[in-house]
Amino acid sequence: SSGINAEYGPVFFHIDPQGVSGRAEGIVTWFVKDPNTSHLTTAFVVNAQVDLCVNVSVNLGQQSMIWLDVVTLEPEVQLKGSNIGNISVSRLESFVKFSRSLLVPFANSFLENGIPLPAFDNIMFSGFDFSLQKGYFVIHTDVQYTPSLTTSDNVTGTNHTLFNPDTFTCRVERPDILGSILKVLELI
Repeated sequence: SSGINAEYGPVFFHIDPQGVSGRAEGIVTWFVKDPNTSHLTTAFVVNAQVDLCVNVSVNLGQQSMIWLDVVTLEPEVQLKGSNIGNISVSRLESFVKFSRSLLVPFANSFLENGIPLPAFDNIMFSGFDFSLQKGYFVIHTDVQYTPSLTTSDNVTGTNHTLFNPDTFTCRVERPDILGSILKVLELI
């Protein structure tokens, strides 16, 4: 009998014009059954790290979607300690890197249809512009709100007009202001 325990450490993300990258770190412990005590005991421990780079694209409108394309996935393992002697993790690292060659195409095929973003009643986004900067991303979009024309009064069953039926549109006239606001928020 054996077992594996994984403890995840910090996850870091970096945003720049080439894409979004991240790094996850953790410790993986392998346990084996001690034949003398029938208890699980630590066989060896490895440090594990995975670096990931993803391209991001977004389409806003009636059906808002976000697309992710995994560009690279680089796993790395290093022996931290062993209770069964000096062992090589090269086979484990080879297996992990082979798994990467299966995982990246699978993830990209899963993500190729995009991930739907939440929809809001009576609100539509258009004129979308998305750019990655160093340490942050900028989103410019026009928001169009078309109010519902009538609502029912549940008590009397009468209809009331709530708004002028004209469409209200909010456009960012100076998109550089949004970038400045995001930079200020980044400093806080």
